[in-house]
Amino acid sequence: MLVLDDLWDKDLWLLLNNAFSSMNIKSRVVITTRRKDIASLADTNCVIHLQNLTYKDARDLLFKETFSVLERAEYCSVDLLNVAEEFVSICGGWPLAIVSIAHVLKSKIDKAVWTSLKNELHMHMNNNPTLKGLVDAFSLSFNDLPSHLKNCFLHCSIVPVIKTKWVIKLWAAEGFITEVGETKETMEELAMQCIKEVVDHCLLEVIDCNSDGEPKRLQMIQVVRVIALNMAVKEKFGTALSKDYHNNEIDCRIRRVSIWDCEDNLRLPEGSELLRSFILFGCKKLERSIINVLSTCRLLRVLCLRGTKITTLPSCIAELFNLHYLDLRHSEVKYIPISFEKLEKLEMLDLRCCVPVILPLGLPKLHKLRHLLLRTPSSYHDPYFLNDTDTCALKNLQTLKGIVATKDAFQLVNLKQLRSLSVLVPGINEYARVLWESLAQLNRLTSLEIVYEKYDELVSWKVLSNLAKLHFVGKIIQISSEFFNAFPKLNVLMMTSSELVIDHLPFFSGLSNLVELWLNNAYRGSGLTFRKDWFPKLKRLVLAEMEQPISIHIEEGTMQSLHILELSYIKQLKEVPKGLIYLTSLSKLFICEVPQVSEEKLQVVYRGAHKVPKIDFLSDPLKGVPSRQESKSWADVGAKIFSVIWLLILVIIAAFFPMHMKLFIALNVIFIFAVFSGNKISTSSRFSGLHGESG
Repeated sequence: MLVLDDLWDKDLWLLLNNAFSSMNIKSRVVITTRRKDIASLADTNCVIHLQNLTYKDARDLLFKETFSVLERAEYCSVDLLNVAEEFVSICGGWPLAIVSIAHVLKSKIDKAVWTSLKNELHMHMNNNPTLKGLVDAFSLSFNDLPSHLKNCFLHCSIVPVIKTKWVIKLWAAEGFITEVGETKETMEELAMQCIKEVVDHCLLEVIDCNSDGEPKRLQMIQVVRVIALNMAVKEKFGTALSKDYHNNEIDCRIRRVSIWDCEDNLRLPEGSELLRSFILFGCKKLERSIINVLSTCRLLRVLCLRGTKITTLPSCIAELFNLHYLDLRHSEVKYIPISFEKLEKLEMLDLRCCVPVILPLGLPKLHKLRHLLLRTPSSYHDPYFLNDTDTCALKNLQTLKGIVATKDAFQLVNLKQLRSLSVLVPGINEYARVLWESLAQLNRLTSLEIVYEKYDELVSWKVLSNLAKLHFVGKIIQISSEFFNAFPKLNVLMMTSSELVIDHLPFFSGLSNLVELWLNNAYRGSGLTFRKDWFPKLKRLVLAEMEQPISIHIEEGTMQSLHILELSYIKQLKEVPKGLIYLTSLSKLFICEVPQVSEEKLQVVYRGAHKVPKIDFLSDPLKGVPSRQESKSWADVGAKIFSVIWLLILVIIAAFFPMHMKLFIALNVIFIFAVFSGNKISTSSRFSGLHGESG
């Protein structure tokens, strides 16, 4: 047996393999490596992918390495154990990190010392010899990256979340990704290749994929983020400030600053001429610092003010001649100065989920814009929008969200680079016909979202041969049987608030390439039946917000590739969906607000089954935040108890007060009656909270 430990060079194995191939000896070669491209050289059935430890195993390892026999974990205080478990989460199941930190913890078992270590872990990484092996192990993987991937990876360490759509746009704006020669690939497509390479080096973990199997959301282990941030600060690449990462002094030579979920007591770089990127994420009290940065940092390429309270962009923003990326999503900006049109290099503008904002008339002059994101489906009622005539001059657009179709929709054919489009179609058939004829000429269009005010019948006039993702929003009376024949490559279909009365699953079933099907408040009928041989490639099915009494039946032989099933807010489901046991490939089952589907009933369904999916009951879609109905109900209980007590007091007082005070008492009684008969709060829009928004 030959063992090659921690192999980094693919050519080395190819050389050795040639030497062994001529020998007819039944020996084994064992190779360990951190690179997936090297592991791929072996036969598929000979590759073992080592996973990080589960939380329980990681916890057991940390306690075993930290506590001696005389200091067993069960004899320690609860507070001390809570801090220890925080370190388990920080290590993310990485055995080397767990053992290294455990050796530091056991040097002094004291809550205050441990808390200090947790809060100042970035300092200990540089100064504590016990953690040097951990840093060296990371450095081996990092140094093996090509130079352009090092920038991409370090950038991931300074952003709060790693959603591929978002970081790809940031990398393109930063200049990390450049088009070489006359390649037909866009910078976004090249950036996706970079993401896959970093993942192959095992420096990032994929936690969710899209319908094409490409990474959708990534994760960096917290201890790895700490080490990477130290390296980024040392190289003057960038820094991040948050509740978890503190750095009181920011070097004026730092080139990127990212701040998320912080208060206003941070010292931000002022007058730093080298600053290239300034990212605020959910910071609500930094208006003065924003103004200072905009007025002094003239070389900014990236400006993200997502979730801030700033209401007006200062006129000095027009002096940021090098600005490529501007993100005002979820901010309170109401006015953008006229001089905004001077930002000639701007490639990305995101105004989604803002308060109604007045855009400058010169916006169509920004000819380098590649991504223009104006509205989400729920905000098309806002008073300002761009129509299709305003955008036809922006010929480099690849993403366009938030326009309204008019009789001039034919001008959209000028947007030859368009990949993704979101458009509102008024209830006028002629507008829809012109729109479809224009879209048929956009050969690169792969994603389409259409918001209908109201539509009698969906009829397709042209074939969209390359369309992969289709999302309908709005009430649709019915769909013609041949409509979906226009989308031969469709793999994602989403329907929201369609309120169809007739079961249209037979029409959808002809989409043989469908990978994801989302039906959110899309059906008002009494039953859905998934027939045998339907949806052979479907991997994800989401059924949500069906208000009518309904039954779901699954026949044997249907959806044989389904991995994820989500049922949410189907409160009048008659019984557990029949035939769940036939979904043999199902790995995850999510249940949210479906009273008829309980853990006990599912145990009966899967009793004796060869494979049981992981089942999660989500009590609320907003990750621990009480639902609006729940909050309302508790508020009602308190209000009613108070009202009853107050009514008794009024009855007692009424016997002693003169007649002119009884009018006041009567008004109080009317108010109390109103409390008891109050209406419920609507919860029709919570589906988006469960699944989140795209980056």
